Amino acid sequence: MADHLAESAKGGAYEETVTKVAAGMHKQYSGNMVSNPKLVTRAISKAVDA
Repeated sequence: MADHLAESAKGGAYEETVTKVAAGMHKQYSGNMVSNPKLVTRAISKAVDA
C-alpha cells in the first residue's frame, strides 16, 4: 500500500507529505511494531469461541 501511495502522489501537490507517510508505513511494517497476522487470527478465534 505504501508503494502505491507514493507512486500515485508523484508530481502532485502532496508528494512531499505522502513520501514521508509512505516511509513511516514501511518502517512500521518492516519492524516489530505490527503484530503477526497469525497471532491476531488466533486471538480473534479464541474470542469468538468463548
